[in-house]
Amino acid sequence: MTRIAVALLALMAMAWTAGPGLSHGVSTHAGHSHHAPDPAERRDALVMLCRSGGLLAMESVSETQTNASFRTFGRVIPDPTQVLNVNAYLSGQVTQVLVRPQSAVRKGDVVAKLSSPDFLLTQKAYLALLNNEEQQAILKEEGRLPAYLSDARDNLVWWGMSAEEIDALIKNGKVVESISVRAPSDGIVTDVLVQPGQLVNAGDKTMQNFVVVGKALLRMIPSSAAPWIEAYIPADRAAAVRAGSPMLVEMPSGSPVALDIAEVRPDVEPTSLMARAVARLTGDAASAFAPGQMVQARIEVRRPPGVWVSREAVAGQGIEPIVFIEIRPGLFQRRHIEMAEAAGDYIRVSGVKPGERVVTSGKMVLEGAYRLQEKEPEASARCGA
Repeated sequence: MTRIAVALLALMAMAWTAGPGLSHGVSTHAGHSHHAPDPAERRDALVMLCRSGGLLAMESVSETQTNASFRTFGRVIPDPTQVLNVNAYLSGQVTQVLVRPQSAVRKGDVVAKLSSPDFLLTQKAYLALLNNEEQQAILKEEGRLPAYLSDARDNLVWWGMSAEEIDALIKNGKVVESISVRAPSDGIVTDVLVQPGQLVNAGDKTMQNFVVVGKALLRMIPSSAAPWIEAYIPADRAAAVRAGSPMLVEMPSGSPVALDIAEVRPDVEPTSLMARAVARLTGDAASAFAPGQMVQARIEVRRPPGVWVSREAVAGQGIEPIVFIEIRPGLFQRRHIEMAEAAGDYIRVSGVKPGERVVTSGKMVLEGAYRLQEKEPEASARCGA
């Protein structure tokens, strides 16, 4: 028996006696196998690499409880608890939209106008009453004139007319062709929900059957409400991010601002397949950003106790994750592992012991050698020749 054959048999013995982490039938560095291994026995295997040529990089596995971080991006969003719907309480047709997203408005500014035949008829009926002295005399004699005039004026208010518009109607005798929808506060328009010409149904607005439904024409965020940062998180890292986790956001000036994550939203955004974490901007940072602005962020996460390996060490994540463990120079174990959670650039795993050295760069080289040796056992003999 040649010295090469003796060496190969010794490596086979190592594979058989290395413990439960090695499969009994897949010492792929060995010579010929005498039986077809069971698929369950092929989970782990020894891989011999003749020459690394500097292609491999490794790091030692540690058992630790430290902080980790990862970079991501996000955008500035309005505080979802402070968004205001600007509603129309008049069914009719939109004649004008006077703002667009990101428009700054002051309280009382006209943001849209609507017209309605019923609204015009209500005004004309009110003017007809004011000009009908005979009808007024009858109502006065019956003691109902003050209440009747008050109710008629209130009806115009219910339609959405301001006191100034009603006074102008009485003075000029000219009906208002369209009703003005006004901003309820100072702020920024975030969404415009209607277009000119569109019909809106705000509900029944008559004195006899007064049902207010309302129709949102646009949304706005008050100036007093600080915006939020919505940061995107890869789905496999979301479990490690929790409320209270720190987030560093880059200001427009380039300096970072530290925020605390208020909430990690459980749903995954369907387009980006990302989870989302939100944090409230405060102080000077609140006025430094505009809704819709994109930002760079870094999220810090705490790694609970356990064995952590670099993401770069894991191949086939989510399918049959594996790592390559260095047994000795030139000899590696292809080992299946189980992943528990991710934190930053590291993954907590089972199946690897602290102190073992995992390959972080060059996994594909080892995977190629494994597949070659599995297909051609004689390759190990040629390697050792």
